[in-house]
Amino acid sequence: MMSKKKNLFISHLDSLLKEKSSRTYGCAEFIGDDFVNSTRIEIHLEEEVGNVFIQIVSSEDGELKELRYSCIDSERVNSWLDSVINSSLINALGDKKRKYYRVFLFAYFGAALDGEYWIKNVRIAPVRTESCNEIMIDVERFFSVEFELDAIDELDADARGLVIAERHAARLSLLLNLGAYRPLQEHRWFLADNPLDKSELRTTGFYGHFYARTKMPKKNELHNLGKFDENIFKTFLSVGGTIKFPQQARKVFRALDKCEDRVRTAFDSCCLLYQLSLTSGRYSPTVQLSYMVAAVDALSDCESDELSNFGSFVRYYSQPQGKIDHLIDFMHGSVRSSFFHAGRFAGGEYQYERLSTIRFNDPIKWTREHNFRECKKLLRFSICNWLIFLIDKHCAE
Repeated sequence: MMSKKKNLFISHLDSLLKEKSSRTYGCAEFIGDDFVNSTRIEIHLEEEVGNVFIQIVSSEDGELKELRYSCIDSERVNSWLDSVINSSLINALGDKKRKYYRVFLFAYFGAALDGEYWIKNVRIAPVRTESCNEIMIDVERFFSVEFELDAIDELDADARGLVIAERHAARLSLLLNLGAYRPLQEHRWFLADNPLDKSELRTTGFYGHFYARTKMPKKNELHNLGKFDENIFKTFLSVGGTIKFPQQARKVFRALDKCEDRVRTAFDSCCLLYQLSLTSGRYSPTVQLSYMVAAVDALSDCESDELSNFGSFVRYYSQPQGKIDHLIDFMHGSVRSSFFHAGRFAGGEYQYERLSTIRFNDPIKWTREHNFRECKKLLRFSICNWLIFLIDKHCAE
């Protein structure tokens, strides 16, 4: 059975079994060349209980080879299991699904979004709070990604929806040049309300500011529509205003739908690495620049032979005004390769730095920071110009 249909069949089977199950135990192991998933499920059919044993046998590359199942302590459960297997197979072959509405929250640091945005039936909207000034930039803020999707059941909708939402969050991280991340519940130390009191250990979380909905809201129903008038080449966070989407945002998503799979895959890998550079590298210039370089490395993978090399890609797409070979060598060799392969930090993270009374600028530090800024600018210009080429190719009006 093809891998896609196999996963669909198992998802349908899991959905039907879940309706009647109470307890489940399982394990997975290689037996010879086969990978075997074994599960015991306690099934309840009204007053009757039966223990169902299921073994899913796959090849090393994930292709389904065999499905073994039985229930030795209840003939009624065994008959029910036969019908469930048949129904799952029919549903998988017919690709039977229902429509679900899902919403996912993401956080970032920066000014508030200008309003709600709609891109190909996906709603991206700020979660407004009473206590936060909209233009403050050093503030954690939240936005929602909402859409409808076809899925087998609630769990399938959750899993499929998360993939879609995280892909949008990664793309937005690149387009808006901000690091979006999924909020986590963690125990951290906080200042007490009275600054003279001891710090307090509390749980991080976001509750009470977002109200769950059961269906997709209409455009402009909950928020004003945001403006599409930002410059996609922007290399800094907005100061003194809200965050607006680039003018080309909708065309970028439209072009990605029309382009080849390998191009879309390369771009989404680029977005994820760019997102990691802004989140994981928020406090480390070496980590941030290394992942930005890796993002361009991933994007160049879909290019022709003459542009698949990092240096050639940056020289062509950044459209530099002067020579940049020394910056290409610096960011790909001295920063990225030294960090990933040797664990070295070229951004000065672990160097002595005194807050001196005497006005003294270290020329080595000044040059390093200048190079880091110029490298990040070159990388962003390269990615954005690549997107302009993509738009011109697939969205010519």
